[in-house]
Amino acid sequence: MTREEIMERIKAFARYNKYTLSHNAEKIAEAKRRMGKEWFDCPCQRTGRHFCGSDACTEDIEKNGKCCCGLFIKR
Repeated sequence: MTREEIMERIKAFARYNKYTLSHNAEKIAEAKRRMGKEWFDCPCQRTGRHFCGSDACTEDIEKNGKCCCGLFIKR
């Protein structure tokens, strides 16, 4: 996927879930592209539970106001 495709999917997910993107969104999208990752793969994946949009990701956002990699921020 290109960085632009990753960003479009990230933006769509954020809009759907009423999240804001961090100022690092472009950098995170580029990191995902360089690592050969899909849009939902977390660049700081700690366990198999974490990926963008997973229950663990959503729990982090609701509890901490942002996800583990800091991509999505609760409004």
